[in-house]
Order: sequence, then C-alpha cells, then structure tokens
Amino acid sequence: DVVYSNVNDDIDAANDDADADGVTHDQQLRTLNGEYVWRMDDPSEVQAIQNATGESDFLSPFFEIASYPMIKWCLKLYPNGYNSENTGKLNCFLRLVSVPPNF
Repeated sequence: DVVYSNVNDDIDAANDDADADGVTHDQQLRTLNGEYVWRMDDPSEVQAIQNATGESDFLSPFFEIASYPMIKWCLKLYPNGYNSENTGKLNCFLRLVSVPPNF
C-alpha cells in the first residue's frame, strides 16, 4: 500500500471538503492501494543485483496501481546501499515516474 501522511493543517482542512461527487480528499487517497510484484526471471539480472557494489542501482519496469491508470511508478533498488553510510544494506524506493496532464 502507498501510505500518505498529512504534512500540515491545510491538508487536514482540505480532507473535509467534498468534490462535486461528494467524495472527500481523504476518501480519494484511500483508493490508492494495490500491489506490484517485481519478477526477476533473468539469471544475469539476479546475479548483477547479488554482486552489486556500493551505490549501484536497478530500476523495475514501470507499473500502474489501483484506480489511477495514468500514474506510473517504478521501484529503485540499491542492493548495497544508496550511499557510503548505507553500504551493506538493501535500500528500495518507490519513484513516481509520470502523472497525467491536469492531475
């Protein structure tokens, strides 16, 4: 699931306002859930990830989740840390790739 948190009181106030269909901002955010499985069937890709040196990164294929098919995401994987402080740790980030015009 994609988790959203309110960063200020203005967002909290906006959650109480309904759109033209009577759906609140908070209700819209709750529809953004789903799952994505990044399958790695290519043995050379798996080996490259296993042997990754510091700050090497790998991108998943782009994907869409839930009821917003025009929003594209990908996962960015750092199998050996994304910087020197995280060497030896797996870091994985969800990246927003694109949104539809007028979103």
